[in-house]
Amino acid sequence: MEVRIEANKLLALQEFASTDHTRFAMNGINVAITDKVTLRATDGHVAGRMVTDAEIHGKEGNFTVHFSRDHLKLLKAAKRDYVTLTVEGDMISVAFDNGNVLKAQAVDLPFPNMDRVYPDTVEGTVSHIHLNVDLLMRFSRCKILLNGNSRSKGIKMQFIDELSPVYITLAEYDFEGLIMPMRD
Repeated sequence: MEVRIEANKLLALQEFASTDHTRFAMNGINVAITDKVTLRATDGHVAGRMVTDAEIHGKEGNFTVHFSRDHLKLLKAAKRDYVTLTVEGDMISVAFDNGNVLKAQAVDLPFPNMDRVYPDTVEGTVSHIHLNVDLLMRFSRCKILLNGNSRSKGIKMQFIDELSPVYITLAEYDFEGLIMPMRD
């Protein structure tokens, strides 16, 4: 089985992978291959999923392989280049366009069934709002700075309507803020 995919897609999913070594199966990215490639990552608190077209050669059907978070760090150098993932038995190789090849053993552990968490369809009227990710990250960094680490209660967000600012509170610190929604 061989898949050619953009390195930045793997890097984006890496943000959701667990760094807890007791959750080894979640320390990487799960790759499911059918007629498309589905990338999944989770740390048990947040999850990311991306379905993408890719150049696929070899085995038909669906199988998964886990990549170590440590191995994915090497993808940062590739940025927007493509990489070729080749799976042979329990070994995986990541070939970069510059000729470098990384080999690793595939992890054969069950990955959480995240697809059951995502809705297949959205019925009825659902409120939605578009937020600038960089602005939202400021609240996360603020929370970490206030707490000294990232292990604390979450950020509370209240959505009034799609044109009003989102009201954000960090109740334990008497902190509040607003983010203006982005226009479509």
